[in-house]
Amino acid sequence: MLVSMMYWRRLDKTPWSKYVPEAYYEMADERLDRRLRHSTVDDIENDPEYQPPTQEPEESSSSSSSEEEDEEVAPEILDEDDDAENDDGVKSKETPESKPPAKRPRSVSSEKSQGSNPKPKKQRRKATKKNTSAPQSSSGSLGNKVITRPKHPSVLARKSYAELTVDDLQTAEDPENGETSWRIYGVLVQYPSSTKSASCQTPGFPEYEIHKYSYDVVHDRWNRGAYQEILDSEPWVTMLQGRIRVFYFHERDMLYAKALKLVEDIVDVMYKHAQAIWERGHWVPIPTEERADIVLESQRKSRRNALCRAFKTLLDRSHDTPGFLPSLWNEPGLWQFPDKCCYWIWEDPRAEELGGPTCESLDLQLATLDMRKPARVQWSTAIDDEEWLQYVPSNVKRHIKPVAIRKLNPLSLTHS
Repeated sequence: MLVSMMYWRRLDKTPWSKYVPEAYYEMADERLDRRLRHSTVDDIENDPEYQPPTQEPEESSSSSSSEEEDEEVAPEILDEDDDAENDDGVKSKETPESKPPAKRPRSVSSEKSQGSNPKPKKQRRKATKKNTSAPQSSSGSLGNKVITRPKHPSVLARKSYAELTVDDLQTAEDPENGETSWRIYGVLVQYPSSTKSASCQTPGFPEYEIHKYSYDVVHDRWNRGAYQEILDSEPWVTMLQGRIRVFYFHERDMLYAKALKLVEDIVDVMYKHAQAIWERGHWVPIPTEERADIVLESQRKSRRNALCRAFKTLLDRSHDTPGFLPSLWNEPGLWQFPDKCCYWIWEDPRAEELGGPTCESLDLQLATLDMRKPARVQWSTAIDDEEWLQYVPSNVKRHIKPVAIRKLNPLSLTHS
């Protein structure tokens, strides 16, 4: 919500915004900046010349899989502001919070002339265009105009799945500037779409969703036996064993007893819901055509919903607990619940059919995945602290404690 308010410049018009901690503003500012970099925000109000980019039909549609939509919208963690919107973001247009900001006042002479001889809408639009196309000032400022960057699919995303070569099927692309869709092991992915519960991904976590036209490709790779072996190995236990166990930015002696009690309860929830947290970071789309798969998906959904309720309770308590600082949520030892699920895309066996190598075993694919993106396992595989420190707000990062101090400040006395 803060991201939307900052973008529409309504902070000064919202009385309660002055009570929001500074850390939340910095996080919202980072998210807004990231959305602008990815060109996910188009200010048509202030940029009448903006035209939607031309894309292939496959790229222009957002993912609408029933499984993904059910995954992303968790009723348990929605607040009143989210309830005001519908899934398509249409209903909230009439609410005060979502109306575009008022245009800059025109000169008195302009108002008088329009009052005596009003111009048609088309002519007013032309006048607006003329104003927005004015040259920049000497400082290079564009005022309130938002720059939109060209949007286009990646090189592999321009190909159909049938056209992909062996090398293409073994490639996991990283999106470059302006790329809105790309391929990971042949699967077409895109930046996550906004939902009621979140507008973008939590910093540090994988930021993509499977395109709806690629779900059949993903489901064809499904192997219940191999996935069950992964679950039987309980990788979340390994994640717990490698977790960060000390405070990085705070000292126990400086925190209130009730705040420390809540920190202890957060760690308890981490242990109780470790499997659901791991599944959130390794989300595999499960087809629901067979009875065994339906049961597997239903059990995972129950664990996810229980985690949502527990996390919502912790957030509510953190707001009401005296002395619980918002910066405590930046402690790497307190696991984060990513706003969007982190998809785990398996290697494509079709590469072998085309003369390529055999796919790696699923446990080896998992190990490689966690080393490449440590956020999936709550930074337990991070090589050094810089991997997660880059996502911490600067006003919190500057309070990092020396190693000797950190060793004397465990997060939990029960799970130390």
